[in-house]
Amino acid sequence: MDPLKLSMDWTVGDLEKPQILVDDVWGDALPGSFEIHYGICPVR
Repeated sequence: MDPLKLSMDWTVGDLEKPQILVDDVWGDALPGSFEIHYGICPVR
């Protein structure tokens, strides 16, 4: 059991499912990554 996730309205069934993280490196500080923003938004 994960009490932290259960306190954030996760169910025991949710804890049994595989979790997938979708992350990006887009930001104003890294101008070369500007196009990544357009690829990641549809995934969210």
